[in-house]
Amino acid sequence: MSFECLTPFPAPEKVIIKDVDGDTRVPYERVKSYDDKEFELFIREWVVSLKSRYQVRGFGGAGDKGRDVVAKDEDNHYSYYQCKHYDHPLTPSDMLPEFGKLVYYTYSGEIPLPHEYYILAPMDIGAKLNDLIDTPSSINIMLIKKWDSNCRTKITKEPIDLSPELKSYIESFDFSIIKTKSMLEVIEEHRSTAFYAFRLCISFWRRINSNTR
Repeated sequence: MSFECLTPFPAPEKVIIKDVDGDTRVPYERVKSYDDKEFELFIREWVVSLKSRYQVRGFGGAGDKGRDVVAKDEDNHYSYYQCKHYDHPLTPSDMLPEFGKLVYYTYSGEIPLPHEYYILAPMDIGAKLNDLIDTPSSINIMLIKKWDSNCRTKITKEPIDLSPELKSYIESFDFSIIKTKSMLEVIEEHRSTAFYAFRLCISFWRRINSNTR
């Protein structure tokens, strides 16, 4: 599947960056206060800055097939960025349906197999999910074991049974492509973008406000 066949970026909804004059929260606390749409937009801004030759598309919402942001580099390597806007550190149960989408849609050929798959969340990931990702083969085992309870009815409108062929695909799937990035790291890298001053730089907004009074 070529990148050009993918649905282009939907027109972003207007996001109002609130006046932060007097807001003394550190950037991490402000990012945690974003709603899900604003958080996805924040991640898009960061991804665009990662590589000068990245092509980036956004797919957040229904029908994204487990991909909120998709990037392709000049070597035709795909990277998927999955944003999970929860009020707690992510657990294995939070991500198993997403891993199910990844294997099902790559198995069926509906999306390309990514070179990397990043999990991004305002509250980061919990210890159990971290341990799971650190031992990729354990994801294969858990996904098969919990397919009926965590994936079967959570991928498409119709239940997806664990057929022998799909099970074999999961058994051989290389889950070392699953990566994480702490929100503190993302914010630090976002600092180099043109968007940072508008989002998270208090002194920038104080200068704007002082010039308009």
